Amino acid sequence: MEPAFLAGKALAFLFLMTALAKVQTATPFLGMMEKLGFQEKASKALLVLFISLEFTLAVLWWTLWSPIPLTIFTVLLFIMMILSLELIWRKGHRESCGCYGTLAKVTPRQGIRLNLIYAAIAIFIWSESPSPSNSTFPLWALVVGLLLSCLALWRHQKKSRH
Repeated sequence: MEPAFLAGKALAFLFLMTALAKVQTATPFLGMMEKLGFQEKASKALLVLFISLEFTLAVLWWTLWSPIPLTIFTVLLFIMMILSLELIWRKGHRESCGCYGTLAKVTPRQGIRLNLIYAAIAIFIWSESPSPSNSTFPLWALVVGLLLSCLALWRHQKKSRH
């Protein structure tokens, strides 16, 4: 198997694990959003957004839909995360950023390093991929990602009621 193929599967697994971690325990993520000044409704909306993005990106990276737009979007997401983590660090928060739920306690500085590595992996996959064909966006991947997000949200709401 080619390294780019395996790296794509690794990114898919990463996004799947971070989404599942937030579904399992949203408290660390919501806590960090609160410390950043987001109100409860906005924090929960961001939680749903991140879970949706992560599930959808997991499916898209697993299928390696089209490396160029996927890489651009993923790298932009990682840059946004790096800037957010830098803001968290500058505000004096040194505890876990909540990105990995309770799977791993990652400080903002560690998160910045990890996001740089992830962005480099995405760029590597793009650089090693064959030139794009005229493939269309796999709508089914978006539907699967959104369905997984809805399931996750339903599970989270059901869990928070008990």
